[in-house]
Amino acid sequence: MSYRYDRRWPSTEAFAPTIVVAAIASATACLALAARRYRARAAMVLATGAALFSALLLDVYLVRAAPDGGQRGVFEAYYRSLASERGGPRANGAPIVAYQLNWKGENFYTGNNVAIFISSGTPLRSYLDARKKRGEDVVYFVTERGRVSGLRAELGVVRTFTEVTDRAVSHEFTLVRAEL
Repeated sequence: MSYRYDRRWPSTEAFAPTIVVAAIASATACLALAARRYRARAAMVLATGAALFSALLLDVYLVRAAPDGGQRGVFEAYYRSLASERGGPRANGAPIVAYQLNWKGENFYTGNNVAIFISSGTPLRSYLDARKKRGEDVVYFVTERGRVSGLRAELGVVRTFTEVTDRAVSHEFTLVRAEL
């Protein structure tokens, strides 16, 4: 996943009280380090707390946060959709396009088999026209949720335009299936 601090992480909002308690306990232990009498115990509390909090963050928090900022679920939906349409004449091997993305997850999950259009316009239009001329009229797009309306406007009139994934799959990213 790509962790951005300015992004909302809804699946982890329940961790806020735990993080506050850990911060207060750590601050208290740090203050206790100043007193010679409590220094040994404070060091043990800090070390134990750091180990436990690290385990919680790695094994619980980040696992729950992954769908919020990751693309794995989006690409799993793409491959499931392809598998279910394999018998169809138009969707067999339908390409995937990263629309105004440069997160590198799209390369990782496709094995570098993705058309990337960071800035769209004429290059995207030419790519889609070439696909259509070859009879390939189904194209999948992965993009940020906030860019779906821009993608729809850029594609113009299409036969279908369906958002395949919802926020339960990824809070930040979505998969769109378009039939040109």
